[in-house]
Amino acid sequence: HDLTIQVAQHLQRIAELETSATELHNELERLQETIDSQHSDFENLVKESKKEIAKEKAISADLRKQLASKVMEKRDADQRCEVLQTKVVELEVILGKLSDYDSIKQNLQESKEALVVAQAVAKEKVEIAAEAEG
Repeated sequence: HDLTIQVAQHLQRIAELETSATELHNELERLQETIDSQHSDFENLVKESKKEIAKEKAISADLRKQLASKVMEKRDADQRCEVLQTKVVELEVILGKLSDYDSIKQNLQESKEALVVAQAVAKEKVEIAAEAEG
């Protein structure tokens, strides 16, 4: 009789353990599904992050190219500016020479006018002398 009770208790305990094991198994399956779902979400996040990183790298590379281009444009502009500054100096020298030329031209014109006056005076003196002799 005691043995029957003990066997019944063990059978009940086994049934409880089986129920517990089934519940634990079900809980493990739910946890596995959650893990799988979160893993999938994580993989998607990683993929999206890699895409974003690739986009940012492309943008960064493009910006570096644009910057390099602007640097080259600035160098070219600086060189053109240096050439123009040199030409300005050359033109200032030429203008100085032209100013000197204008001054020389003015002096020549004044000398020419003085010569014409001197010739007129000389001609007049020759005429007066000729009249005096004549």
